[in-house]
Amino acid sequence: MARLINIVVGNHAGYRGIEDYVHYLNFTFNRLGYSVAESITPQQDVSANIWIEEFSSFHVPTLHPTHNSDSPPDFVVCTEFPSRYRTFNVFDLRDRIIALAAHILPIRFIARTIFYRTRFLSISTILALPLVILGYLVRLSEADTIYRLQLAARFINLKRISTQITGIIVINNVLKSYYEKQFPSVPVYVLTPLLPNFPLTERSNAIPFCFFSGQSPTNFRKVWIRRVISAQNRALPINILGRYALRDDKSTRKEDFVKVINGISQLKNVCTFLGSVSPNQDFPEGVSSSEQTNQYILCEVYIGQTRNWPFASPMREYRALRNGHISISAGHYFGGIFEAMVIVAPKGPHDFIKFIQKLDIEQFMKALPDHIVAHNAHYLPLNQAEIETLLPEHHSTQDKTKVG
Repeated sequence: MARLINIVVGNHAGYRGIEDYVHYLNFTFNRLGYSVAESITPQQDVSANIWIEEFSSFHVPTLHPTHNSDSPPDFVVCTEFPSRYRTFNVFDLRDRIIALAAHILPIRFIARTIFYRTRFLSISTILALPLVILGYLVRLSEADTIYRLQLAARFINLKRISTQITGIIVINNVLKSYYEKQFPSVPVYVLTPLLPNFPLTERSNAIPFCFFSGQSPTNFRKVWIRRVISAQNRALPINILGRYALRDDKSTRKEDFVKVINGISQLKNVCTFLGSVSPNQDFPEGVSSSEQTNQYILCEVYIGQTRNWPFASPMREYRALRNGHISISAGHYFGGIFEAMVIVAPKGPHDFIKFIQKLDIEQFMKALPDHIVAHNAHYLPLNQAEIETLLPEHHSTQDKTKVG
């Protein structure tokens, strides 16, 4: 059988939110000697089908309409932190309260009908109302509460699907320890992302343009961004960001992003925090292409979801590095993979601005290629050993693939 890995994307509405994982699987399996394909449904003539977790919308959580002993193994790449409360990402008291209250509700029904607006929408809205009210009492917005409902639905369906899969794939040992505890009957494998070369091109700005890119601008992130922009504007010679900075929970518009880039590209010795923009695929055309992006020093800033959020976001760092951006972490977080390739800045907004102003970003960029080579050299043999366990019948004794 051909050494072919198939990434199944049919359980997602599109690539939004999973494009980094698809890229990581493509790039890493290619370097391990496998070809990679993508499809809406699982395929038969492949070495394995790999799904990316998100099954909350499944009406009947079954991976295959028909499954037999000749079917290839199925693996699920898991991205969130499972909890004993039968949901994901429970890190504080508010999360525990919502998770416990959600146990009395038909979570899967509510999540499916609310997000996909079926004919039972009004019923599910009524059922979810007590939880939304409870969310308000613990200072959660309606969107935050519904998101927690969706996380619970994802967990429940992953539990049901876990009896059908060969194993779970995660990107680091921190996630592995969580899944081994909550899914003890399912083997868990660590496949660490390998990195493409970082483009070292001449950039037109010595001081970086920083931005936050993410799907979930939580209240803590919104406040943090507003405070950084406020602190920055007091230091700028002209208040150029006043018209284009973050407005409440709205993202910077594409045309405004271009104006900011063009308007402040000549400023020196200031930190330019652009606020919140859409993820990288939504960047304006003049900035999104690799040729144009590499003209600027763009820094993607990671901000924890809450004040006491403990974990890093390795896939956000992966996205930044593969796009030729610099990854900056606002504070210290646990569970990172690319530590040598991530700048750790103070979490406080005022201290963050001062830190970026004094940062020798060009010197840091020059060291990135060597760090990437070292990263790949370290994790390639570990990944190869994991693949031998994960797909023993497809293991080849050919020479190890060289990582470029």
